Amino acid sequence: MIRIITSLIFSLIVAYSVAQNTAVNFGTNTSLKYQQTPPTEKTISVLYNKASETATPKATFMGSGQCFTITPTAEAYENSLNLMLNIDQVITENDNLFWLSKARFNEITVGKTMFYINGPQHMFGLVTQGKEPIQFKVNGTMITTEAYHLKSVGNGPLLELWVLNNVKNPVVVKASGSINLHLSEITY
Repeated sequence: MIRIITSLIFSLIVAYSVAQNTAVNFGTNTSLKYQQTPPTEKTISVLYNKASETATPKATFMGSGQCFTITPTAEAYENSLNLMLNIDQVITENDNLFWLSKARFNEITVGKTMFYINGPQHMFGLVTQGKEPIQFKVNGTMITTEAYHLKSVGNGPLLELWVLNNVKNPVVVKASGSINLHLSEITY
């Protein structure tokens, strides 16, 4: 009986660790669907189009009766301090839409970063709280994967972000505080 229970516990631990490490790959056309929660409830869709694995992703945004396309510059993709999570504001080629620049992602992997969220008047210092499991659908199947959990520091508004632990596709999968949204599905 003890052997059966031990075997069952071991299989659950193995299954949990496998589920936690599900890789999330992006195709050349990848759609992300976000649900924004109170005070404003809406669905936000972002389509990323990458001509190749190393190309800067072009983002087409649909939500709030709007549809526009932005192609961040190569410099923004590599180093931008600008992260846009609110499509009701002007977005330029120097901004990244729901996508962290490579430099900001590298900073969160070692513990902290700073960037502007939704415009230059909102600078946030964020400290990495560690990695946490997070769930959303990929091509219709619910998966569990890892995300970096970040918390704002300082006197500004409270903000928590969860960023996909994926150096090639460091997208925001959840935000809480002054912005409330979560990624519900990725389709490619």
